[in-house]
Amino acid sequence: MPTSTSRGLAANKIHDWASCSAVDFLNALGSHHRCCDNEKVDLVIFAGDAYKDRSPNPTYQREWGRQVMRLSSAGIRTLLLTGNHDISPSVARAHTLQEFGTLQVPGVYRRG
Repeated sequence: MPTSTSRGLAANKIHDWASCSAVDFLNALGSHHRCCDNEKVDLVIFAGDAYKDRSPNPTYQREWGRQVMRLSSAGIRTLLLTGNHDISPSVARAHTLQEFGTLQVPGVYRRG
């Protein structure tokens, strides 16, 4: 009996944020996306810490959002897990990945 297989990519901490430039950040995101395209990935699991702190630069947020939208447009389901750098110590404040739930991006699921 034939069975279907799913291919996934787990991405955790794209690189060392302490030495990260905007160019490094964009190159790392692009590299992960190309991997998804080349390997015909069905699911991406991002295991937290999207940014180096809980108050990311708007340029980083924009580019991260573009990459998540590229995955969504390609039909690649994406699970975003919030990490300690994504969460505010204040209960009333949103965390850095909140917008993906608020905007209800197709195929993007957020936990945490």
